[in-house]
Amino acid sequence: MRKIICFLFVLSCSLWVMADDDLSPNGKEPKPKSKAEAEARQRLKEIMDEAFRLHCQWGKDIEHDDSDSINIYDYPVCQKIDDLDRRYCSDDWNKLKNAVDSIDSKLPEDEQGYWDAGYWIKGQGVYCCTFGKIVKVKREGNNKLFIVYSYDAVESIFEGIDESGNEIWNDYPLVYYATAAVNMVYERGNWYIDDFYERYEDEEEIMESCKIGMKAYLNNPY
Repeated sequence: MRKIICFLFVLSCSLWVMADDDLSPNGKEPKPKSKAEAEARQRLKEIMDEAFRLHCQWGKDIEHDDSDSINIYDYPVCQKIDDLDRRYCSDDWNKLKNAVDSIDSKLPEDEQGYWDAGYWIKGQGVYCCTFGKIVKVKREGNNKLFIVYSYDAVESIFEGIDESGNEIWNDYPLVYYATAAVNMVYERGNWYIDDFYERYEDEEEIMESCKIGMKAYLNNPY
């Protein structure tokens, strides 16, 4: 399995301010404005619950494995993580991602390629997350929603490489509350994630769009 990242290609999103908007951990979740929105929100919660559960299992597998013989991307749970995109992302997302992966598959093993950290978990060291609440929802067409959600995360901090070339991670994980966003589209009879955005702080923030980043990479991969 590949390390996954949204390259630093930013998209300035036209966001909005709502009276019931509350980014705090204890803030109220706004009520859905339609049946379709309620279905999309529930679908997102179920998707992210599964994604977070699988990544948490992966982190525990790595943490409890004392051998150096197993590549961290060869654990059985990694195949299930790889399969999340096919099951829960849009046709357009998968088309772009497959094109990026096709280019990266031709690179030498020691070259990074596009992916480097997680768009499902918003980081490199994050291995356990818990879905919080829906923070904001904006309709962007008949079959498309922009949804901001919150989550709690446990993140081990990467500190560098030792003299033997091994990665160094601290033993005291960082626990924090954060927010992120996705676009969801209705297709094939259900709601699917069409894009992932980096952590969301307020309506003035410049957010990173994975799809925009992938398109830029395909135009200039190296």
